[in-house]
Amino acid sequence: YLPAFLPAAWLEEAKLRITAYRELSEAGTEKAVNALETSWRDRFGRIPAAAANLLQIARIKALAAGENINSVEISGQRLMLHRGGDYILLEGRRFPRLKSASPIGKLKEAAEMLRTF
Repeated sequence: YLPAFLPAAWLEEAKLRITAYRELSEAGTEKAVNALETSWRDRFGRIPAAAANLLQIARIKALAAGENINSVEISGQRLMLHRGGDYILLEGRRFPRLKSASPIGKLKEAAEMLRTF
C-alpha cells in the first residue's frame, strides 16, 4: 500500500484540492506533470509524500499513454504492461523485473523503464 492523494492538511480548501486534482488529470505528458509539480511547490510549499506519490503515478500514466500502453501493474517484482489486449513481455516470454524492494523505488523504476520504450 502506498498513499497517493492530496492531503487536506496541505491544501486545506476543498476547492483548491478539486482544482489540483483536475489539473493533474489534464496533465497528459511527463513534461506537464513535472510543470504541475513545480507550480504546486511554488504555490503551496513542500510537497508531502502522499502528493509526491500521486505525481509519480501520474508520470507513469503519462509515459504509458505516450507508448499506447493501456495499463500498468506492479505485482511483486514484475512490471506488467498491457497494450492492445496483450502483455508486453521481454524476449517474448517474461515480464520486466523491478529491483527495488520499496514501493516508492518500484514506482521510480517503472517510470525509468517506461522512458526507455
